[in-house]
Amino acid sequence: MFSPFSSQPSSRTLTLDRPFYRLASRARSTSRVTLMTLAAALGIALVLLATEAAVGSSGVPAIVASMGASAVILYALPDTPSARLWPLFGGHLLSATVGILAARVIPHPSLALAVAIFGALLLMNGLRCVHPPGGATALTAVLGGAEMRELGFGFLVAPLLPNLIILSTTTWLLRRVIERTPTLSGAQTHRTT
Repeated sequence: MFSPFSSQPSSRTLTLDRPFYRLASRARSTSRVTLMTLAAALGIALVLLATEAAVGSSGVPAIVASMGASAVILYALPDTPSARLWPLFGGHLLSATVGILAARVIPHPSLALAVAIFGALLLMNGLRCVHPPGGATALTAVLGGAEMRELGFGFLVAPLLPNLIILSTTTWLLRRVIERTPTLSGAQTHRTT
């Protein structure tokens, strides 16, 4: 069955990481590692700028802290299942939803944290979108304080969704550059004299 968000690769699955299946087995050059590191820094900087513009200085974090862990997975471990689109978006959005619900329904913070993690793991595993930083997103939704409670499900729209869109877009652009640059992709070039 065709699904663009499948966590299992197939010939008909639309994923952003298909070129990395070929690249993962090749040794990483210094220039490739440098490019990946710069792209991760650029992605995080763009996330911060865009969400500050969207959310302003309302006390809500302009960047969801778990985006740092997602950047490590997307840029440094691009061939892992957690680096695919469905785990990235599904893991964060489902976990944030569970965290928001737990914070609203359960008055005791420690119990709300435990329920948020339990629910996030249950949903991510059940829907095959395990993205470890999603657990931190669930905790952020519970621990965010009064500003987070006031924002409620708006947290999904801003800052979380823009964070995810920007990281996935910069990852996609990086993969296109690596795929099209023979010295970065590990492709052998032939010179004829």
